[in-house]
Amino acid sequence: MNRKKVSRFLLVMLMVCATLQIGAISYSSAAKQLNGSINETSENQKIEDIEISQEILNFIKDADPGDYGTNVTNYKKALIELGIQPRFKSEIERLIKEGHSLPDLLIAYEFLYNNFGKMEELEILSNKKQSGKSWSKIFATYQSENGEFIPNSFDPQYLQDLMREEYITPDDIMIADRIAYKLGLEHKDIISYRFDGIEWKKINEDLGILNSQSELPRVKVTEEQLDKLTNQYNLSEEEIIEALVIAERIDKDSKEIIEKIKSGYSEVEILAECYQEKYY
Repeated sequence: MNRKKVSRFLLVMLMVCATLQIGAISYSSAAKQLNGSINETSENQKIEDIEISQEILNFIKDADPGDYGTNVTNYKKALIELGIQPRFKSEIERLIKEGHSLPDLLIAYEFLYNNFGKMEELEILSNKKQSGKSWSKIFATYQSENGEFIPNSFDPQYLQDLMREEYITPDDIMIADRIAYKLGLEHKDIISYRFDGIEWKKINEDLGILNSQSELPRVKVTEEQLDKLTNQYNLSEEEIIEALVIAERIDKDSKEIIEKIKSGYSEVEILAECYQEKYY
């Protein structure tokens, strides 16, 4: 694969915000280097190990006595699953004490997490929900106001130089691009934090970006599977890929999400419905 194709390959990965790996295609060694390997990591935390102050527990209980246990469990799960950093945990709890709904904060947080949102946007989205707006409209407005993420057209030499750095992976390049876009900074200014081996969880906490991932989620599908799904549901490849990426992001069965896409659901409508099922 030549330099131009390597650059385009990375660009596609950036556009879908996940890695679509087509198993039936044989990539050259350059593309394989970009794909890298998926190393699943876990902090091995358990719900019973998560500590929440009695003060915050009291606020959660007073706000909704009937769903107290469920809300506390969901909060602890979110702290683990989303790897919520101490700075952001403190922000959530500040808002809880100010009367914000915990389920709404968790919905807003997870949405912002997947969009590399800023910490201050958590209160903004929660305020909009408190004003009576629906989550689907809130999400749609957010996407409209923030614009569509446009990946960098990286110079091939720049990519190759980055891949020679000790700590840099393809995920690092993509994550840095998302953060640079969100903060209006140059890619090199963000990726440079990784040169010293600092983890994204710490980098994002310092930058105020609500995300803790060091690797982006992968969606694996063969060409044969993709063809089968497009024919079965009479949808385009782009629509099937969108459904698979959404399903992976929110941990839902892909067929359920494909059916929603086929029924005319938009991405924000799917997210709003699934997040509400999860946290309400």
